[in-house]
Amino acid sequence: MDPETSQALATRILRILQSIIGTSDESLPRLAAIELDSVYADYSTRTQPVTFLQFIQHVWDSFMRLAGELDRNGDGHRKLARIIRWLEKLPNRPFPHDYDESDEILSGYDLGGTGLWDAFTRVEPYIPLSFEGLSSTDAEFQRYLNVHAFTALLTKSRLIPLPRQAILAIGQTTEGVMAQKEDGSPEFVSSDPSDIEELDMKVAVAAIWIQHAGHVLWRSNPRDTIGEGGPFWKEIYANLSKENPNHLSSYRERWCVWMQQFGEISENSNVAEETRDIAGEVQETLDEIYSMHIRLYRSHQESLPSLQLNSCVR
Repeated sequence: MDPETSQALATRILRILQSIIGTSDESLPRLAAIELDSVYADYSTRTQPVTFLQFIQHVWDSFMRLAGELDRNGDGHRKLARIIRWLEKLPNRPFPHDYDESDEILSGYDLGGTGLWDAFTRVEPYIPLSFEGLSSTDAEFQRYLNVHAFTALLTKSRLIPLPRQAILAIGQTTEGVMAQKEDGSPEFVSSDPSDIEELDMKVAVAAIWIQHAGHVLWRSNPRDTIGEGGPFWKEIYANLSKENPNHLSSYRERWCVWMQQFGEISENSNVAEETRDIAGEVQETLDEIYSMHIRLYRSHQESLPSLQLNSCVR
Protein backbone atom coordinates (compact mmCIF):
# COMPACT_ATOMS: atom_id res chain seq x y z
CA MET A 1 0.00 0.00 0.00
CA ASP A 2 1.41 3.40 -0.92
CA PRO A 3 1.72 6.06 1.82
CA GLU A 4 -1.04 8.25 0.38
CA THR A 5 -3.55 5.39 0.37
CA SER A 6 -2.49 4.32 3.83
CA GLN A 7 -3.00 7.82 5.24
CA ALA A 8 -6.37 8.21 3.53
CA LEU A 9 -7.57 4.86 4.90
CA ALA A 10 -6.34 5.67 8.41
CA THR A 11 -8.07 9.05 8.35
CA ARG A 12 -11.34 7.55 7.14
CA ILE A 13 -11.36 4.83 9.81
CA LEU A 14 -10.48 7.29 12.57
CA ARG A 15 -13.32 9.62 11.58
CA ILE A 16 -15.78 6.75 11.80
CA LEU A 17 -14.60 5.89 15.32
CA GLN A 18 -14.61 9.53 16.42
CA SER A 19 -18.21 9.92 15.28
CA ILE A 20 -19.53 7.99 18.29
CA ILE A 21 -17.62 9.98 20.94
CA GLY A 22 -19.46 12.75 22.73
CA THR A 23 -22.93 11.53 21.85
CA SER A 24 -25.48 9.43 23.69
CA ASP A 25 -27.04 7.99 20.52
CA GLU A 26 -27.04 4.22 21.18
CA SER A 27 -27.43 3.39 17.48
CA LEU A 28 -24.10 4.93 16.45
CA PRO A 29 -21.79 2.01 17.39
CA ARG A 30 -23.83 -0.31 15.16
CA LEU A 31 -23.77 2.19 12.31
CA ALA A 32 -20.03 2.70 12.76
CA ALA A 33 -19.47 -1.06 12.50
CA ILE A 34 -21.49 -1.23 9.29
CA GLU A 35 -19.55 1.71 7.87
CA LEU A 36 -16.20 0.06 8.68
CA ASP A 37 -17.37 -3.03 6.84
CA SER A 38 -18.27 -0.87 3.85
CA VAL A 39 -14.84 0.77 3.91
CA TYR A 40 -13.22 -2.64 3.61
CA ALA A 41 -15.48 -3.49 0.67
CA ASP A 42 -14.40 -0.25 -1.00
CA TYR A 43 -10.64 -0.55 -0.46
CA SER A 44 -10.41 -4.28 -1.12
CA THR A 45 -11.95 -3.98 -4.58
CA ARG A 46 -9.87 -1.09 -5.94
CA THR A 47 -7.42 -1.41 -8.82
CA GLN A 48 -4.65 -1.55 -6.22
CA PRO A 49 -6.56 -3.13 -3.35
CA VAL A 50 -5.75 -2.94 0.33
CA THR A 51 -5.04 -6.44 1.58
CA PHE A 52 -7.01 -8.24 4.22
CA LEU A 53 -4.20 -7.91 6.78
CA GLN A 54 -3.38 -4.29 5.98
CA PHE A 55 -6.97 -3.36 6.66
CA ILE A 56 -7.06 -5.23 9.99
CA GLN A 57 -3.88 -3.46 11.08
CA HIS A 58 -5.23 -0.03 10.12
CA VAL A 59 -8.44 -0.62 12.07
CA TRP A 60 -6.56 -1.69 15.21
CA ASP A 61 -4.14 1.22 14.91
CA SER A 62 -7.06 3.65 14.75
CA PHE A 63 -8.81 2.07 17.73
CA MET A 64 -5.63 2.30 19.80
CA ARG A 65 -4.82 5.83 18.70
CA LEU A 66 -8.25 7.09 19.74
CA ALA A 67 -8.33 5.00 22.93
CA GLY A 68 -5.03 6.59 23.94
CA GLU A 69 -6.58 10.05 23.65
CA LEU A 70 -9.69 9.20 25.69
CA ASP A 71 -9.90 9.42 29.48
CA ARG A 72 -9.77 5.86 30.79
CA ASN A 73 -12.20 6.87 33.54
CA GLY A 74 -14.81 8.16 31.08
CA ASP A 75 -17.27 6.30 28.84
CA GLY A 76 -15.36 6.68 25.55
CA HIS A 77 -13.66 3.29 25.82
CA ARG A 78 -16.97 1.53 26.35
CA LYS A 79 -18.38 3.20 23.26
CA LEU A 80 -15.44 1.98 21.20
CA ALA A 81 -15.91 -1.50 22.63
CA ARG A 82 -19.53 -1.47 21.45
CA ILE A 83 -18.33 -0.99 17.87
CA ILE A 84 -16.25 -4.16 18.18
CA ARG A 85 -19.25 -5.96 19.67
CA TRP A 86 -21.26 -4.99 16.60
CA LEU A 87 -18.43 -6.01 14.26
CA GLU A 88 -18.72 -9.50 15.76
CA LYS A 89 -22.36 -9.59 14.73
CA LEU A 90 -21.78 -8.63 11.10
CA PRO A 91 -21.69 -11.33 8.42
CA ASN A 92 -18.06 -12.32 8.14
CA ARG A 93 -16.41 -11.43 4.87
CA PRO A 94 -14.52 -14.54 3.69
CA PHE A 95 -10.76 -14.68 3.44
CA PRO A 96 -9.66 -13.41 0.01
CA HIS A 97 -8.28 -15.82 -2.58
CA ASP A 98 -4.78 -14.34 -2.23
CA TYR A 99 -4.79 -14.69 1.56
CA ASP A 100 -1.37 -15.93 2.68
CA GLU A 101 -1.37 -17.88 5.95
CA SER A 102 2.40 -17.60 6.16
CA ASP A 103 2.34 -13.83 6.47
CA GLU A 104 4.67 -12.80 9.30
CA ILE A 105 2.01 -10.58 10.85
CA LEU A 106 0.03 -13.71 11.67
CA SER A 107 2.87 -15.58 13.34
CA GLY A 108 1.55 -17.23 16.47
CA TYR A 109 -2.12 -16.43 15.90
CA ASP A 110 -5.03 -18.77 15.32
CA LEU A 111 -7.31 -16.66 13.14
CA GLY A 112 -10.06 -19.21 12.81
CA GLY A 113 -11.64 -19.74 9.44
CA THR A 114 -14.72 -17.58 9.24
CA GLY A 115 -13.36 -14.37 7.79
CA LEU A 116 -12.48 -10.73 8.33
CA TRP A 117 -14.11 -9.74 11.61
CA ASP A 118 -13.41 -13.01 13.34
CA ALA A 119 -9.76 -12.65 12.37
CA PHE A 120 -9.75 -9.01 13.50
CA THR A 121 -10.48 -9.91 17.14
CA ARG A 122 -7.78 -12.61 17.12
CA VAL A 123 -4.92 -10.35 16.04
CA GLU A 124 -3.30 -8.64 19.01
CA PRO A 125 -3.14 -4.85 18.73
CA TYR A 126 0.07 -3.08 19.57
CA ILE A 127 0.29 -2.38 23.32
CA PRO A 128 3.36 -0.44 24.55
CA LEU A 129 5.44 -1.99 27.32
CA SER A 130 8.61 0.12 27.09
CA PHE A 131 8.64 3.43 28.95
CA GLU A 132 12.28 4.39 28.55
CA GLY A 133 12.75 8.15 28.61
CA LEU A 134 9.29 8.81 30.06
CA SER A 135 8.08 9.76 33.51
CA SER A 136 4.77 8.80 35.09
CA THR A 137 3.48 12.35 34.68
CA ASP A 138 4.22 12.62 30.94
CA ALA A 139 1.25 12.92 28.61
CA GLU A 140 2.71 10.13 26.47
CA PHE A 141 2.70 7.72 29.42
CA GLN A 142 -0.88 8.65 30.23
CA ARG A 143 -1.76 7.70 26.65
CA TYR A 144 -0.04 4.37 27.23
CA LEU A 145 -2.14 3.81 30.35
CA ASN A 146 -5.28 4.64 28.40
CA VAL A 147 -4.36 2.07 25.74
CA HIS A 148 -3.77 -0.61 28.37
CA ALA A 149 -7.06 0.25 30.08
CA PHE A 150 -8.96 -0.04 26.79
CA THR A 151 -7.33 -3.36 25.94
CA ALA A 152 -8.06 -4.67 29.45
CA LEU A 153 -11.71 -3.66 28.96
CA LEU A 154 -11.88 -5.60 25.68
CA THR A 155 -10.31 -8.59 27.43
CA LYS A 156 -12.69 -8.42 30.39
CA SER A 157 -15.63 -8.14 27.97
CA ARG A 158 -14.42 -11.24 26.09
CA LEU A 159 -14.12 -9.29 22.87
CA ILE A 160 -10.49 -10.35 22.41
CA PRO A 161 -8.38 -13.16 23.91
CA LEU A 162 -6.04 -12.30 26.76
CA PRO A 163 -3.06 -10.56 25.11
CA ARG A 164 0.39 -11.88 25.96
CA GLN A 165 1.34 -8.30 26.87
CA ALA A 166 -0.88 -8.60 29.96
CA ILE A 167 1.30 -11.33 31.46
CA LEU A 168 4.43 -9.49 30.34
CA ALA A 169 3.24 -6.27 32.00
CA ILE A 170 2.78 -8.04 35.32
CA GLY A 171 5.97 -10.05 34.93
CA GLN A 172 8.22 -7.07 34.32
CA THR A 173 6.95 -5.66 37.62
CA THR A 174 7.11 -8.76 39.79
CA GLU A 175 9.30 -11.48 38.30
CA GLY A 176 12.72 -10.04 39.02
CA VAL A 177 15.63 -8.67 37.02
CA MET A 178 19.31 -9.42 36.52
CA ALA A 179 21.31 -7.00 38.67
CA GLN A 180 24.89 -6.23 39.64
CA LYS A 181 26.25 -5.10 42.99
CA GLU A 182 28.63 -2.81 41.13
CA ASP A 183 29.82 -2.23 37.57
CA GLY A 184 31.84 -5.17 36.31
CA SER A 185 30.68 -7.56 39.03
CA PRO A 186 28.79 -10.78 38.16
CA GLU A 187 25.09 -10.53 37.51
CA PHE A 188 22.64 -12.16 39.89
CA VAL A 189 18.87 -12.68 40.02
CA SER A 190 17.21 -9.97 42.09
CA SER A 191 13.63 -9.83 43.31
CA ASP A 192 14.27 -6.52 45.09
CA PRO A 193 11.82 -3.88 43.78
CA SER A 194 14.57 -1.27 44.11
CA ASP A 195 16.42 -2.94 41.24
CA ILE A 196 13.53 -2.55 38.80
CA GLU A 197 13.85 0.47 36.51
CA GLU A 198 10.76 2.62 35.89
CA LEU A 199 9.00 0.76 38.71
CA ASP A 200 6.32 3.41 39.21
CA MET A 201 5.17 3.16 35.59
CA LYS A 202 5.37 -0.62 35.48
CA VAL A 203 3.28 -0.91 38.65
CA ALA A 204 0.66 1.44 37.19
CA VAL A 205 0.35 -0.65 34.01
CA ALA A 206 0.26 -3.99 35.84
CA ALA A 207 -2.39 -2.61 38.19
CA ILE A 208 -4.70 -1.86 35.27
CA TRP A 209 -4.58 -5.47 34.10
CA ILE A 210 -5.06 -7.03 37.52
CA GLN A 211 -7.79 -4.67 38.70
CA HIS A 212 -9.76 -4.66 35.44
CA ALA A 213 -9.16 -8.15 34.04
CA GLY A 214 -7.92 -10.13 37.03
CA HIS A 215 -10.55 -12.87 36.79
CA VAL A 216 -9.75 -13.40 33.11
CA LEU A 217 -6.08 -13.64 34.04
CA TRP A 218 -6.88 -16.31 36.63
CA ARG A 219 -8.92 -18.40 34.21
CA SER A 220 -6.53 -18.03 31.29
CA ASN A 221 -3.77 -20.38 32.53
CA PRO A 222 -1.51 -19.76 29.50
CA ARG A 223 0.24 -23.11 29.15
CA ASP A 224 2.66 -22.16 26.38
CA THR A 225 4.21 -19.23 28.28
CA ILE A 226 4.20 -20.53 31.86
CA GLY A 227 7.96 -21.10 31.79
CA GLU A 228 8.69 -17.66 30.38
CA GLY A 229 8.97 -14.43 32.32
CA GLY A 230 11.41 -12.69 34.60
CA PRO A 231 14.51 -14.44 35.98
CA PHE A 232 13.12 -14.70 39.52
CA TRP A 233 10.06 -16.59 38.28
CA LYS A 234 12.15 -18.76 35.94
CA GLU A 235 14.22 -19.98 38.89
CA ILE A 236 11.08 -20.83 40.86
CA TYR A 237 9.45 -22.53 37.87
CA ALA A 238 12.53 -24.63 37.15
CA ASN A 239 12.31 -26.11 40.65
CA LEU A 240 8.53 -26.47 40.56
CA SER A 241 8.49 -28.30 37.25
CA LYS A 242 10.88 -30.89 38.67
CA GLU A 243 8.83 -31.44 41.83
CA ASN A 244 5.35 -31.17 40.30
CA PRO A 245 4.88 -30.85 36.52
CA ASN A 246 1.20 -29.95 36.94
CA HIS A 247 0.59 -26.86 34.82
CA LEU A 248 -2.25 -25.45 36.90
CA SER A 249 -0.27 -25.76 40.12
CA SER A 250 2.59 -23.83 38.53
CA TYR A 251 0.25 -21.07 37.40
CA ARG A 252 -1.23 -20.76 40.89
CA GLU A 253 2.29 -20.51 42.29
CA ARG A 254 3.08 -17.77 39.79
CA TRP A 255 0.02 -15.92 41.07
CA CYS A 256 1.44 -16.22 44.56
CA VAL A 257 4.75 -14.77 43.37
CA TRP A 258 2.89 -11.78 41.94
CA MET A 259 1.03 -11.31 45.21
CA GLN A 260 4.19 -11.57 47.27
CA GLN A 261 6.10 -9.11 45.12
CA PHE A 262 3.36 -6.48 45.11
CA GLY A 263 3.36 -6.84 48.89
CA GLU A 264 7.12 -6.24 48.91
CA ILE A 265 6.68 -3.12 46.76
CA SER A 266 3.92 -1.78 49.04
CA GLU A 267 6.22 -2.02 52.07
CA ASN A 268 9.46 -0.79 50.48
CA SER A 269 10.43 2.60 51.91
CA ASN A 270 12.55 3.34 48.84
CA VAL A 271 9.46 3.30 46.63
CA ALA A 272 7.29 6.39 46.12
CA GLU A 273 4.24 6.55 48.37
CA GLU A 274 1.75 6.61 45.48
CA THR A 275 3.35 3.51 43.95
CA ARG A 276 3.32 1.74 47.33
CA ASP A 277 -0.40 2.51 47.68
CA ILE A 278 -1.17 1.15 44.20
CA ALA A 279 0.88 -1.98 44.90
CA GLY A 280 -1.00 -2.55 48.16
CA GLU A 281 -4.35 -2.32 46.39
CA VAL A 282 -3.15 -4.73 43.70
CA GLN A 283 -1.97 -7.23 46.32
CA GLU A 284 -5.42 -7.14 47.94
CA THR A 285 -7.09 -7.70 44.56
CA LEU A 286 -4.83 -10.65 43.78
CA ASP A 287 -5.54 -12.15 47.20
CA GLU A 288 -9.32 -11.72 46.79
CA ILE A 289 -9.29 -13.37 43.36
CA TYR A 290 -7.09 -16.23 44.59
CA SER A 291 -9.23 -16.88 47.65
CA MET A 292 -12.52 -16.72 45.75
CA HIS A 293 -11.47 -19.14 43.02
CA ILE A 294 -9.88 -21.59 45.44
CA ARG A 295 -13.12 -21.65 47.45
CA LEU A 296 -15.10 -22.28 44.25
CA TYR A 297 -12.70 -25.01 43.23
CA ARG A 298 -12.92 -26.63 46.65
CA SER A 299 -16.71 -26.65 46.47
CA HIS A 300 -16.55 -28.75 43.29
CA GLN A 301 -13.68 -31.06 44.22
CA GLU A 302 -13.20 -33.38 47.15
CA SER A 303 -9.47 -32.77 47.15
CA LEU A 304 -6.86 -30.57 45.53
CA PRO A 305 -3.12 -30.95 45.03
CA SER A 306 -1.42 -29.53 48.11
CA LEU A 307 0.22 -26.69 46.15
CA GLN A 308 -3.11 -25.35 45.05
CA LEU A 309 -4.52 -25.43 48.57
CA ASN A 310 -1.58 -23.71 50.20
CA SER A 311 -1.91 -20.05 50.99
CA CYS A 312 0.38 -17.63 49.17
CA VAL A 313 2.98 -17.57 51.94
CA ARG A 314 6.53 -18.40 50.98
